Amino acid sequence: FYGYGNFPEEFRVFEPGRINLGPLFIVNNPSFSSAMVAYVESNFFATSVEEELKKKNSVFFLLKGRYGLGTPATLLGGFYAQMKTVNALMSLHPRCIRFLLSSRTNPDSLNNRGGSVLSLLWAMFGPLQLDKKGKLFLKKIDDGGFSDIDHHFGVGRPIPTPKKSFLYLGIGVSVVAAVVGILCTSRQTASGSIRK
Repeated sequence: FYGYGNFPEEFRVFEPGRINLGPLFIVNNPSFSSAMVAYVESNFFATSVEEELKKKNSVFFLLKGRYGLGTPATLLGGFYAQMKTVNALMSLHPRCIRFLLSSRTNPDSLNNRGGSVLSLLWAMFGPLQLDKKGKLFLKKIDDGGFSDIDHHFGVGRPIPTPKKSFLYLGIGVSVVAAVVGILCTSRQTASGSIRK
């Protein structure tokens, strides 16, 4: 993935009338990173300067210099940027869960792994505690908990937050939409496999 970690600090993905592709928001997956840019562009309607800024700050990627050198720490930085991007998208546009869980370019998609929402929830909140471990990882980097890493990989800015009134409505609608969408998808998959 030579070149995908070589972007200057002033690089912007979203510009007026233009989209710049290139950086990886998802570790070692340029296809899903580009699909995320398309999703943000088509679903984030920036009606004000503040909303446009949230759109621009919804994606996190490693910048050139010491953050993109191809060291083991760079892999941690990639996961840090990936988690911040997904958290920002979930915070600003909760309905994106359907996109994240069903995109064909996402290798962890439920469609690609044959998984279910229950198995995903079990991994997130059951004995594995992936949700808790992810939050602890972000906090450890934010707090400078790694002795060999004295920076935030150039992506230390905070995750943008939505207005609270829309947050609760968005979460409710997105949960219902995600469950209905996943149930429809699983029924189509089940009926398709019966016909074979």
